[in-house]
Amino acid sequence: MKSYNEQIDLANEGREDNEERKELMERYGQLKQRIAVNNNELEVCAKNDPERYKRIKAQLVDKAKKVSDITDDIMMIKKWMKNSNGNLDDN
Repeated sequence: MKSYNEQIDLANEGREDNEERKELMERYGQLKQRIAVNNNELEVCAKNDPERYKRIKAQLVDKAKKVSDITDDIMMIKKWMKNSNGNLDDN
């Protein structure tokens, strides 16, 4: 079994601070930042997607129709109860 120092030395191979590593780490940071910016732009575009708005509008129209139908049903039941019992308040 290797000693801890040998394992640390093996793990640190290729991680020495040289010019190439510094350039690569700087490039990595730039790319990481660019990815974050692109993800933010993509999120904004997704929120403003016209197809998404069409789907949402269609869902809202469908839900509004269902609400209207339920309201009509409630009014019909209320009218039926008033005609049947004659003592239902208008509230």
